[in-house]
Amino acid sequence: MDTCQTGQIAPNTRVRLIGDPQRIGVATDKVRERRGRIHRQVVFPDRTQYVPEDQLEPVCGREGPLDLLSSRKLGRAVDLRRTITHVRLTGKLADHLLGAIAVAAYSYMALVPIIQPPIIRALTTRRERLVRMADLRPVSTRVK
Repeated sequence: MDTCQTGQIAPNTRVRLIGDPQRIGVATDKVRERRGRIHRQVVFPDRTQYVPEDQLEPVCGREGPLDLLSSRKLGRAVDLRRTITHVRLTGKLADHLLGAIAVAAYSYMALVPIIQPPIIRALTTRRERLVRMADLRPVSTRVK
């Protein structure tokens, strides 16, 4: 029987917070008891923290924002608003962001030959730059 059917949280299980269903992490095997409640360590994308076990539920299958909306797992208006904003922005801005990221990446790659030499000169001494490395074996022009 898997964790989705039993509701028990085993180590290396994907879990989410009941109060914030979009916050998904992976439960570890580390457990602490505080004030009579069992807290399980959960690794979220931004940080690792101990969460009361009764505030966690296993993630069964692929549940995106629209699945959460249809199953009414968004308890607060803030969560609902955040989910709707996320869905709208990712749909509208995805094409625009992809172009900007590509231009930034290619611009950086084109500027490396211009940016790198002054940095290398600043970080090394003249004597280190004059060292010439010998080939370990003869290399033909075809391999070069």
